Amino acid sequence: VKGWGIFKATATASIYGSFNVTSFARNGAGDYTVTWLRAFAATPYAVFGTSGSTTADFLIVQELPDTLKSVTATRVGAANVADTPTDPLNWLSLMAIGGQ
Repeated sequence: VKGWGIFKATATASIYGSFNVTSFARNGAGDYTVTWLRAFAATPYAVFGTSGSTTADFLIVQELPDTLKSVTATRVGAANVADTPTDPLNWLSLMAIGGQ
């Protein structure tokens, strides 16, 4: 794992804990940009995510299209089962794997 973070993914986005993350920004509901401290060697790196909630909401966390990924940042999205972009109520957890 070359980068990871646990984030409060609401209007006041913040980092709870991280490794190799410079910043975490909310672009809109369920749309976030993670900026890496140390760049990846190329864009085919893998990003995985989960979300936490105190309610029964189930959110899907995924990378947004590759056109939004660079060696220094990536965008991820969170959506409910109806595919509506949604902020997790508690946290969003991400990790990235690839060459640096």
